[in-house]
Amino acid sequence: HKNGKELQALGKAFGVDVIFYSSPSPAINENHGKSLHRAGDIVVINKNSPLSHIGILGHEITHQLKRKHPDLYKKLEEHLEIDQEEFNKFKSNLVRNVKGVFFKKDYENKAREELIAMFVGEHFNNKSFWNKVYVSDKKLFDTLVKLVNHVLDKALHVVDIVSPHFKDLQKARKVLFEVIQETIQREAINTTIQS
Repeated sequence: HKNGKELQALGKAFGVDVIFYSSPSPAINENHGKSLHRAGDIVVINKNSPLSHIGILGHEITHQLKRKHPDLYKKLEEHLEIDQEEFNKFKSNLVRNVKGVFFKKDYENKAREELIAMFVGEHFNNKSFWNKVYVSDKKLFDTLVKLVNHVLDKALHVVDIVSPHFKDLQKARKVLFEVIQETIQREAINTTIQS
């Protein structure tokens, strides 16, 4: 994978191992990525996905965040003011586009989690977002900047799709900066990343 090492190192900054896969099976290739918390802190990314892989990583890290740092996920959930009318449209589209048993139980919370994960994934694709993320450990910060810039220089430009679902986008982004920075700080205690 062309950005594999960088994305794996970025994953490490968030306390997850990143594994890339491809499959000849169309059913398996439908998935862009998956968070495998039962097998450890693992994010798998379909290397054939047409979506931005750094965006997929951000999306799946959000699912890991809910499990590993529930206080930070709760902060995101509580402070991202979701426009109810837009959320209802999002849920309708999600039900049409998602197959399987995903929404049989706890539909409302799972749809909210998916919207938040999409919001995070969109921001992982955005250089200006990363330019505002600050980590106090200078060596870690410099490594992250180098990794993200290298990956994003090669990534496709992605249009914000879910950002309009939030009432106050500036507030939502401010909370996201705080949560991302705190997650990296917490995980830095347990992890060393290489650029």
